[in-house]
Amino acid sequence: MGNFDRGDNKMPGLTNWSPILPETVWSKVASALRQELGDGPYNSYVAPSALRVTTDAEPVLVTPTVYARDWFQRNALRRIHELWAQFDPEGRVLDLQSRIDFETMERQRQAQKSLSETLDVAKSVSRSESDMPLSSVKSSDPAIMADTGVAKSGDVPASDVASESVSGFAQAQALSQARADLTRIAGLQDRLTFDTFVAGRGNEFAYTMSRQVAGWGDGHFNPVFFHGPYGYGKTHLLNAIAWEAKVRRPDAKIVYLTAEKFTNTFVKAVMDRSQSVFKEDIRSADLLLIDDVHFIGGKTSSQEELFHTLTALIEKNRRIVFTADRPPTQLTEIEARLRSHLSSGLVCALDVADQALRIGIIERKLEQLSRRLGLSRMPHLEVLQFIADSVPGSIRELEGA
Repeated sequence: MGNFDRGDNKMPGLTNWSPILPETVWSKVASALRQELGDGPYNSYVAPSALRVTTDAEPVLVTPTVYARDWFQRNALRRIHELWAQFDPEGRVLDLQSRIDFETMERQRQAQKSLSETLDVAKSVSRSESDMPLSSVKSSDPAIMADTGVAKSGDVPASDVASESVSGFAQAQALSQARADLTRIAGLQDRLTFDTFVAGRGNEFAYTMSRQVAGWGDGHFNPVFFHGPYGYGKTHLLNAIAWEAKVRRPDAKIVYLTAEKFTNTFVKAVMDRSQSVFKEDIRSADLLLIDDVHFIGGKTSSQEELFHTLTALIEKNRRIVFTADRPPTQLTEIEARLRSHLSSGLVCALDVADQALRIGIIERKLEQLSRRLGLSRMPHLEVLQFIADSVPGSIRELEGA
């Protein structure tokens, strides 16, 4: 039998052949690993990891933490490569990276791709300009100058401008402007972004849903309700959603406030007889984020206002995200119809962090401190494990340790 060519010479009966997706291959590998490793290691390390494909179409197994990546390298990477080769007829090579490294490299790849595309456009414009008779361009006409890109004396060449425009300046400027806008509105914290959030087994679903909300994707749940004990990352996720959503849609109106601020502002509006202004400000939001909604328990007027606000925003298909220390069904101090509204979308728990996630959080904190203090060495794994096991409280307490 001759060689199987996936080009023009397909084997009989395989005319509809299509390549196997990397995600399909990983699903088979993960199933095999579950059988071989058992539920303990699988749930701690394999399940929280995800198969991602780079902008260069290369498959990468992305772990939530550096610690999880190192665990794979010590205990399972060789077997993963064997299984991958067994299940992938495409012969692709699977890489292994932590989420921090993967996202950093992806940003670099995308920036390089944008740079190449922009430079190609600049070169095309430059060639077309060089072919244009000089007599056909009136350099004194600013409209023509703007349309053709012809440089005036002392102007920067188009290719240089293109290089600078994709060097990260535009993205940084957009983020800076978004932060300025949001700070004026809500006083968000700069450090609470998706880049500084460590995802793991206890919060992976909440992290994924937060990304979906911030990306303005279709088919969103409304409202989204995150709940968990104090210090488990709820406020971090709300801040991260606000930052990311504003960068993606600079024209969107994003309102972020605590339930206490909502109540105090509403009471002041009632006293000032400016309720209509308050209602217009809140109900015109494209994205409303309210932290610690359990605070309005027992406050009848605030609950009434929030109920009507929630109803108005849902009718206009605006996005709403709440956090609380308990799920809506347990907020018994809040009236039933408001509890029903709060639980009508997606209710998502942030659970206790396991050891792998706790070590990842310590790693991230130490990385931040290392950059600030100019240190280069990280503690040994045994030290990280000792710290993670010695501080059994919340994530906020763990960061403070």
